[in-house]
Amino acid sequence: RFRSMQRNKIIRKKIVSIGTINNFKPYQFSVIDTIFELSGKGYSFEYHIYGEGPLKEELLTYIKTKKLQNRVFIHGWLSYDRFSEPLADAFVFIGMGTALLEAAACGVPSMIAIESNIKPTTYGYVHHRTSFNIGEVERDDPGYSIGDQLEWLYKLDADAYQMECIKSKYWVENNFS
Repeated sequence: RFRSMQRNKIIRKKIVSIGTINNFKPYQFSVIDTIFELSGKGYSFEYHIYGEGPLKEELLTYIKTKKLQNRVFIHGWLSYDRFSEPLADAFVFIGMGTALLEAAACGVPSMIAIESNIKPTTYGYVHHRTSFNIGEVERDDPGYSIGDQLEWLYKLDADAYQMECIKSKYWVENNFS
């Protein structure tokens, strides 16, 4: 379904998450913390969240507390037939489950969020993993800093970044097609 998707104009500051905003998936709070931290280092990432859920109001309050209303946006529910639209120009996707795999299939480097994790940690990019973990807790794996992973990706030159996009898509096609 996503093989024909074109990603010509990438916005290097655009982070996207698509999924339910709830206690089971509180990673959006960690991403907001990371954006706040990285802004102190001169990065101007924007975070675009698509989804609804019981923590939406708490998340909106948290965004105001961090004074990130001009950099973190909650767009609400996104119909499945429009899933690829916010990814067309996304620099990176952060999420879990099927959404993670579908974002990777779109050719977007996709960082694994960890279920029930409130720390700003990740298992890295899905195409760098040897396991098929797409968000479950691995007790023996402490993970990596979301900020470090974002900085690493951001510092890649255009050709190296494009290779990460290709690897992302290739990983999904070869493991889930």
